Amino acid sequence: LRSPQGEATLRGTLPYEFSMAGRVDTRNAPSANGTATGILAKDNLSVASYDLHTLEGRITGRGELQFAEPRAWTLEANAVGLNPVALHAELPGSVSFRAIASGAGLNEQADFRLRLANVRGTLRGERLRGAGEVERRDRRWMVQDLSVALGAANLALHANLSETLDARWNLSTPAIEKLWPDAQGSIDFSGTASGKRATPHIVAELRGRDLSYQGWSARTLSIDGDVDATNTRPSRLTIAAEQIGHGDRLVQTLRANGTGTALDHRIGVEIVGVAENSDAASRAQMQVSGHYEEQTWTATIATTQFTRGNPPQELRIAEPANVVLSQDHASLQNFCFVLAAGRLCAGGQWQSN
Repeated sequence: LRSPQGEATLRGTLPYEFSMAGRVDTRNAPSANGTATGILAKDNLSVASYDLHTLEGRITGRGELQFAEPRAWTLEANAVGLNPVALHAELPGSVSFRAIASGAGLNEQADFRLRLANVRGTLRGERLRGAGEVERRDRRWMVQDLSVALGAANLALHANLSETLDARWNLSTPAIEKLWPDAQGSIDFSGTASGKRATPHIVAELRGRDLSYQGWSARTLSIDGDVDATNTRPSRLTIAAEQIGHGDRLVQTLRANGTGTALDHRIGVEIVGVAENSDAASRAQMQVSGHYEEQTWTATIATTQFTRGNPPQELRIAEPANVVLSQDHASLQNFCFVLAAGRLCAGGQWQSN
């Protein structure tokens, strides 16, 4: 924090009245020109009013800081017409809001509470509205009644995040490119998270249409999950997509289903390709049973079948194959297909250095 130009005045005896005017430059924020008045006492600094001109807009308010530990502070801000483009090139607009914040400490571990109200304006040509509350206390984060509407996109979030989780969210947008310029399509995504952070219980649902991102695309995408990482109850996960793939390499449908616990689960996958000429569409099916423990997934590929052509030609594995995956090693054994009177086998091992 530095001020290349400006003036300041102290009046009277302790506690002093002060006033200042000038330009303020900070390392991680745009510069600002402004004024402030208040009282400087032995044990605290009280800013009766401040007026800053920055980001093409204006911020006014007041604040207070206690010098003694834990250095409690309060801050009120009324912002009008701020343009965030200097902070992020892809977010031009004009934003206004009212904020009330309080906390203890001035470092990155400081506890604080921030309430935002009457967030309004435009971003990237879309109407913006919002409100909510964020608090950090010790190692616990709390988001209360956060709601943001940007054009036709809406986000609602309520969360308590610490060693345990309690979160609910809902995101919907008919045009995701308004939020994420590199992507396209519409999505509806909602869910809940609860339980311990290391072994959460997550229930979520996602629906998407006409999606695309960096060459990947899907006409429709549906994901439904109820995953309990504690292993006390079975989990389920279903994925369904149509016309999904990369570039021109699309498959007509993709279906995947998983049920069970981390210690004992079953996964089924079916992929149907796009039919060419009068030939039937190619089809691939796989059934896997698995076991996940101590960050290692051990699985058996029970059945694998490929079908293509008209009349259909089938290719099947001769017997179950074994798979092991972890962060530092992986292996595939006994993955063999029956070909006429012979076999075509694949296998391998990988170990990190």
